[in-house]
Amino acid sequence: MKPLILDCTLRDGGYVNNWEFDHETTKNIIDSLIDANIEIIECGFVNQLKGKKLDSSLFDNIETINKLLNETNAKKSNSQFVVMINLGEYDFSTLPECSKKNGVITGIRLAFHKRDINEAFEKSKIIIEKGYKLFVQGMVTLSYTDMELLQMIRQFNQLNMYALYIVDSFGAMFGDDFRRLHYLFENNLKKGVRLGYHSHNNLQLAYSNAIDFVQINAIDREIIIDSSIHGMGRGAGNLTTELLADYLNKKENTNYGIVPLLETIDKYLEVIYRENYWGYSIAHFLSASFGCHPNYSTYLVNKKTLSIVDMQKILSLLDNGQKKNFNKKRIEDLYIKFKSRDGLSINFTKDFFRDKKVLIIAPGPNAIKQKEKIKNFIQTLAPIVIAVNHVPKDFIVDYYFFSNQKRYEKFIDGIKPEKVIITTNIHEKPDSSNYKVVDFHDLVVMTSNKNDNVTILLLNLLQKQGVKSVSLAGLDGYKFSEENYNYQEFDRVFERKVLDKNNEEILKSLTEIRQNLAFEYLTDSIYTIKN
Repeated sequence: MKPLILDCTLRDGGYVNNWEFDHETTKNIIDSLIDANIEIIECGFVNQLKGKKLDSSLFDNIETINKLLNETNAKKSNSQFVVMINLGEYDFSTLPECSKKNGVITGIRLAFHKRDINEAFEKSKIIIEKGYKLFVQGMVTLSYTDMELLQMIRQFNQLNMYALYIVDSFGAMFGDDFRRLHYLFENNLKKGVRLGYHSHNNLQLAYSNAIDFVQINAIDREIIIDSSIHGMGRGAGNLTTELLADYLNKKENTNYGIVPLLETIDKYLEVIYRENYWGYSIAHFLSASFGCHPNYSTYLVNKKTLSIVDMQKILSLLDNGQKKNFNKKRIEDLYIKFKSRDGLSINFTKDFFRDKKVLIIAPGPNAIKQKEKIKNFIQTLAPIVIAVNHVPKDFIVDYYFFSNQKRYEKFIDGIKPEKVIITTNIHEKPDSSNYKVVDFHDLVVMTSNKNDNVTILLLNLLQKQGVKSVSLAGLDGYKFSEENYNYQEFDRVFERKVLDKNNEEILKSLTEIRQNLAFEYLTDSIYTIKN
């Protein structure tokens, strides 16, 4: 039998842009998939708590999706239309009957964690009773033992399910992993049930595993392979629909339309890709390597303060029970604890800057663009000048404050040791005996969000020192598609949502600091604080 493609662009791709596909874009993507002859089209998530009625593929109910599909060519097509529901996000007592009268959604993909198998089994009965095709989506297949998988397969074999899935949630499956699981599923899944494969691309193996699936598939079982256009999906992304369709056209004599898929990329997805990158990265390799949720490694990579070795050490602290489900507080605590570890001896006197006039020069481009203003300020008021995490070219600096290991290593050569102030998390180089050392943990916990931005840490230090007022230059704020540093920096954040979140957190910290320390912006900044 020829494989079926299930496209999950609007659902799994929604993790990239928070499912913010506008109404027209959603309809056009669906029609493009219809034109491409994709057999199964996943229209999005249904979530009764967070779902919306318009301009989103995170829907509040199935009726909303059916209403949208009535504005497409769905009823004229041969495609099937399905939705995914995460167990716990929908009250199945409200599930409408599946009928042509009610709409064109005919299948429900039920996703659940291993701990919730029994509850998922009971909800599956309701889905089938209501007339829907049931797709059983037990997440993180690699987290099951062989005996647990056999038990799950035998349990769901009792139901008249449409498909059961091998799910590579963390993109961690090698070819031998997939072939072993395929053998186990194939030889225990009852006849007539389709076997599905849902992949992520952290190790760049989704395509090769899919080809393996096609080549080793039993003749009498239909298989389903999930993919998304342009590989759109959280983190490393998914198997790519256009690549899979092209392969099947050439090797399995299928008749998928490639042009509609490419036009969708050109018209709708490329602009999202530029603002919200997905694809291979160190973060996604690390998550697959450690078998943990990708958000853990993404959090650490986006900090831009850790070496790869340090990231590995932090991820290794997650126990098996914590790895599978992302817990932001847990990774934040591990990060702060790791950077607060015992190391350097604190030797900074408590009143070193007391009652001094201080100018902080951050590495934003405005420190260069408005350098004459800064020079005049220094010449007129003679403040103590402190540069943070960089070495300005245009100013004489009294001290250099480093809290970022990467920036420290980039700039430390050539700086006189007596001018260096570092936080205790820095792995110092030789000739550091004259460094001034301050406690990282004491500074980071002074703001409620434990912000470790270098300028925030220095402001907290000056606050503790009894400084009355500070001037800030080069604290521009992060801007998308613009240079955010006054020097060449390759290790940057490129995603708009991450930059926006950083700005939000910095502004929150600055607002708190202003309650105890007066400061002014000498150069332009986006961090306007309302009185």
